[in-house]
Amino acid sequence: MIGILSKKVEMPSRALHYLSGNRANIPHILCQSGSAMVRIGRGSRYCHGVTELDLDSLFASPEKAAGVLQETCEKVGIDVLVPGDMSSTLLLAKIKDRLKKIAVFPCSEPGLMEELGNKLSFARLLDRLGLPQPRFWKLNSLAEIDNAPWEYPVVIKPPALENSLGVKVCKNPAEAARHFCFLQTLCDKPFMAQEFIPGIDIDLSVLADRGKIAAWTIYAGVSAPGGGRIHRFLENPGYLQSGIRLVENLDYHGLLHIDGRLSEPDGEVKIIECNPRVFGSMHATAYAGVNFVTAGVAVARGMAPEPSAQINGDLPSFRAALSLALRGNLCACLGSKAFRNECRALMRDPLPILAFSWLRRTGRV
Repeated sequence: MIGILSKKVEMPSRALHYLSGNRANIPHILCQSGSAMVRIGRGSRYCHGVTELDLDSLFASPEKAAGVLQETCEKVGIDVLVPGDMSSTLLLAKIKDRLKKIAVFPCSEPGLMEELGNKLSFARLLDRLGLPQPRFWKLNSLAEIDNAPWEYPVVIKPPALENSLGVKVCKNPAEAARHFCFLQTLCDKPFMAQEFIPGIDIDLSVLADRGKIAAWTIYAGVSAPGGGRIHRFLENPGYLQSGIRLVENLDYHGLLHIDGRLSEPDGEVKIIECNPRVFGSMHATAYAGVNFVTAGVAVARGMAPEPSAQINGDLPSFRAALSLALRGNLCACLGSKAFRNECRALMRDPLPILAFSWLRRTGRV
């Protein structure tokens, strides 16, 4: 049985959504006591069960965590642990060799994942490997903004926060200075200034098995007319080759979600940052033919993942689908196999994704 360990609600609720119907992969959720995931998991017909843990204390003490998770997994019958956020990923990377007869979802060493997750250190790594990226600068003081070597607009961000927290495109020095002051209330310096690349967001997601890519998807984020977002799954050989080089040079093992920008001037993808963990659009990649959870679980169990290939084309969000339908373009939705897959998953088990959507709208996650 799969066990999903996570303090955040996002990944487990979406995992239940796209794993629903596959009885070989019904997960058991290990989550923070009192979190919204307790109610979501217990109400979902395709969740085996929920175990509440004090994750704050476990994350603070890997030695304690190994013992608690060993006992919990044996009691519930979990043979593979899957991390649902960055904290869980780092914890399992630290204790995976201490667990007996319990496999851990593929993950590299903690130091490497921390280097990749830090935007400044990742940019320096890309420099060493000669991979395409925007120009970047370390930012320590307001005085550096007054004598900045960059042109505006420029992106100013904290190196280590997740989910785009603190990331802002600044149009002039005054706006950059105000955002610098704001960032000082969020986290410690240094911050990062990064060249703004005109274009569209494009993401490369890979599962690496000891330096070799076992599964991958590429999609661009497109705004739908009338509102909502579209995941546009497509081919981009140059971007994929950058991912292959990164994985091979690092001998990487695990998930990487690489954020890029498809540059309008030259059509090249510039790598912005990466997340060495599960990511929020994993449900979308599963509907498009590549289920990274089941592939990673197969690798953890010592098996080759089943062959998979992404379904090229559009996957509109439900808001985007509604706006397209109201404009008389219903065929754009119904003609998308990925969207039909999502609708089937929703009909089988609507609770996880609807509950998560409500929690996000009300600011509870």
